[in-house]
Amino acid sequence: MTKILIIDDQQELIEIVKEYLELKGYQVCTASDGEKALSVFDKEQPDLVITDILMPQVDGIEIIRHVKHHDPNSTIKIIAMSGGGRIDGLEYLRYAKRLGADEVLDKPINLAMLFTKIEQLLTI
Repeated sequence: MTKILIIDDQQELIEIVKEYLELKGYQVCTASDGEKALSVFDKEQPDLVITDILMPQVDGIEIIRHVKHHDPNSTIKIIAMSGGGRIDGLEYLRYAKRLGADEVLDKPINLAMLFTKIEQLLTI
């Protein structure tokens, strides 16, 4: 079964996306901050990571670096998401893409669009 790790500091978003993806047949693990996400990632070895960019302590950029440096030849896919911050959210997402995110999404998340991107990435 395909395992997806969701990382976001908004617990409500985590619960909504988790429930949606479990209904679609995915196994889902979660982390509510980037620091916890690093240990969950190492323990669970997910097939796909969905991470927010702006989080306290360890941000999504560090998550992307960790995933990509964990195993440079890895097939683990990454979807980065952001609603913005001090700068336009698109700037964060462009940076995430340059660092290795396979897909990027603006918040608020459209669940159907997220599912489409997940399906596309997992069939590559």
